[in-house]
Formats: sequence, structure tokens, C-alpha cells
Amino acid sequence: MKRLLALRATIVATIALALMTLVVVPPAAAKDVIDGYNVIGPGARASGSGCTYDHPEEGDSTCSLWIINFFAGVSHVSWDLDKELLKPYVCPTVFTDVWDDSEGLLYNTWRGGCLVGQKLSLAVAKDLSSASAEVTVPTDTSTCVNDVCTEVRPGDPIVVDLDWVGVGEVTSVKWRQTSDQGGDCYSIESLDGDRRSATVSGTIDGVPVPLDDALDTDIWDGHETFQYICPK
Repeated sequence: MKRLLALRATIVATIALALMTLVVVPPAAAKDVIDGYNVIGPGARASGSGCTYDHPEEGDSTCSLWIINFFAGVSHVSWDLDKELLKPYVCPTVFTDVWDDSEGLLYNTWRGGCLVGQKLSLAVAKDLSSASAEVTVPTDTSTCVNDVCTEVRPGDPIVVDLDWVGVGEVTSVKWRQTSDQGGDCYSIESLDGDRRSATVSGTIDGVPVPLDDALDTDIWDGHETFQYICPK
């Protein structure tokens, strides 16, 4: 389940306007294995990045990227032949790159996780005018030094306290994509719903957001489905 939600978080964060999805797929042959999810309801997402330079010493730098996606509806999930009905979830991820100029070392750290199906403090207005998330999410983490990485291990929780404010008009979004996943396998995604651009304020791990750049910040409501299909 965690890897499915992590996969979803990555997909949604990197696809422009990937907010609401409804996939219409031709009936698959009985021999096909189909994994994925289908979600119905509202949510919000945001990401941001920022860097500091010449600190703690001249030539050093630290850059961070944060991504958060939350869903406040109902989802049906199938993964490795296990099927579940899930309630709201929230998935934040934080990436940090630290360059030590004197040592010539680059430290890359990621920390992320999902909190699922609990009584989460998530809210979305019906007219997409506002949204909020106030949660503490357990995480996994790993650090790489010049591309040599540690094993994934439990990390410190990510503390999220964010508020979205809708700006502009509510727009309808429809989008569909089929992607080759290697061999005979492929995936299908599509979008069908409403979205509204938004500003975001608050903190992640006590650090005010946005950082230098706020990206892909919006509130949405609709259907989202991702299917991974492998003929046997």
C-alpha cells in the first residue's frame, strides 16, 4: 500500500494539472493483472523549493523541495491482488540537497510517507475556495553521499500545517495518457473534474512556505484513477 501511495504522490506531483482522474478502460482479458486505484472526491496539492548559498561556509549550499498531496474522499485500491477501500489520506515528501564545498561532497536526503484512513484534519470547501491540512505523518528516509545511498529506514515525522486559498475561476479538466511500462505492461491515467488555482501558506516541519518558488498549487474535486496492466 505504501509503495502505491508513494507512486501516486510522485505521479500527481509531476504531471501538470493532474488533479482529478476518471479512466475509461476497455475490458481487460481475464488473464491480465490490473493494479491501481480509483478515487472520488476533493483534495489539494502544493510544492515548493528554495536554496541558501555560502552557508555555513563560502561555497556551501542547501536546496530543499517539498511536495504534498491530500485527498478527502473515498478510494478503491488494488495492489498485489489485495483490494482495499480507503478513506482520506495525505502524502508529504521533503527532498534536501547539501553541497559541502570544502569536502567536495553532495548529500541528498529524501523523507516521505503517507497517513491513510484515519481521522485526519483535512478540509476542502465545496466551491474550492479553501482547503487545509494539519497532520503529522510518519516517514521513511534515505541519504546518499555522492550517489552512494543508505538503506531506507524510519525517519522523523513530517509535520504539516497548511492552508490553501482559491484564486481565479474554477475550471474543468480532462486528460488521458497511456504509458509504456516495459515488456507487455502499460499504465493508463486520465483526469475528469474541477480545479482551482490557489495560494498556500503555513509550515512544513515548522518552516514557513512557500519557499522561493511555489509550484502546482491548487484545489480540486473529481475522479482520479491509475491502472497498471500486465498481461500474463
